[in-house]
Amino acid sequence: MSTKGLAKNWKKFLKEQEQLVEYSITFRLRINRRETRAVIDDTLARIRAIPNITVVNSNTREEISSPTHASVDIEFKFIPVRDEFQHIKKQLRQIKNEMKTKPYVDGVIIKYNTIKKIE
Repeated sequence: MSTKGLAKNWKKFLKEQEQLVEYSITFRLRINRRETRAVIDDTLARIRAIPNITVVNSNTREEISSPTHASVDIEFKFIPVRDEFQHIKKQLRQIKNEMKTKPYVDGVIIKYNTIKKIE
């Protein structure tokens, strides 16, 4: 590849990077913890492995948890496929469905009021 072609590709790459928009949101998970405390840690590890999201914080909400279920707020960052609200909602529903397939996860709530664009 010529130097001119390399420079053109580099400029294209930089332009694409400028257009990327990142968001942060919190989901509330209901995790079945009838067996051990390790269930929560194992479940969170599996959620961290979901592609295209980066978990930045998790908080077990003991005040709304029960002896059999833990309520855990998970804040994560993601880059939407398209920066349009309908596409973002669709992507968040897909992430929710992926989380619901993890062992011990009995429910997932998308907290839309927590979504924010990361500058």
